[in-house]
Amino acid sequence: MPRTHSGISVVAPEAMLAEAKIFVRDLPTSDKLAFIGAAIAVLVSFLPWKETFSEGEVLGFVSLGFAAFVSNLATLGAIVVRVRKAMPRLHPVIPWLVQLGMICFGIVWCLIFIKISTDDRMTAALIGNQMVPASKPSFGVYLALLMEMVALAGTLMGLKEKPA
Repeated sequence: MPRTHSGISVVAPEAMLAEAKIFVRDLPTSDKLAFIGAAIAVLVSFLPWKETFSEGEVLGFVSLGFAAFVSNLATLGAIVVRVRKAMPRLHPVIPWLVQLGMICFGIVWCLIFIKISTDDRMTAALIGNQMVPASKPSFGVYLALLMEMVALAGTLMGLKEKPA
């Protein structure tokens, strides 16, 4: 493996992508559901989560949805640590608890975000002659909530399985 002058190894992007594909392919179904659900929820954070009269569309990543983004990253990390046994001295229950806790936090946070981003006060639209709500949740937060539910289903399926 080539190294730079500072001693850091350089890996080709294609090799990393191939390794990631193999990692996901070799996961059991329950972990695939949890991993893919959390990964898509991370990606959905870059979609609009809220639409306001004054600001327009607000991405989840740059709003309070950042907490759900971080919790999904922690979920992905917990799955990788648990499956690869990256921390052998760590009790095996800890990654499961982190995974379950972060997914539950993400679900609750999405629901809170939906509640606080709903402002039904009507204001005049910038274009046209109609009244629109001051703020409303956008499709991104609902998609993130759906992916959190998928990740929760995968986690609960994994907790039900017998350890190998």
